[in-house]
Amino acid sequence: MFDKINPGDKKPGALSEDELRAAFAGPAFHSNKIYLSITGSGARLAFMEQQGEPVPPTFRTAVVLSLPDALALRDLITRMLSENGGSSVEGGTLG
Repeated sequence: MFDKINPGDKKPGALSEDELRAAFAGPAFHSNKIYLSITGSGARLAFMEQQGEPVPPTFRTAVVLSLPDALALRDLITRMLSENGGSSVEGGTLG
């Protein structure tokens, strides 16, 4: 099952072939540390990886979401984890 949530209407819908292709077009970095900061631009999520305490974290990527998009992402993650018992190979998109 692949689905998306459009932050404007919050209604799940099916992914188009173009959206599905775009969702898997780039690399997926491993991340075990996330830093969230709320700024004037929105919610900034920085994703990092750390290989144990003595090793400093390595930056992987960051995104800035508008606050409505950040809330929609929260809802999408909560819904998908609830529906799939916390483990799934399914995907979802926002917007």
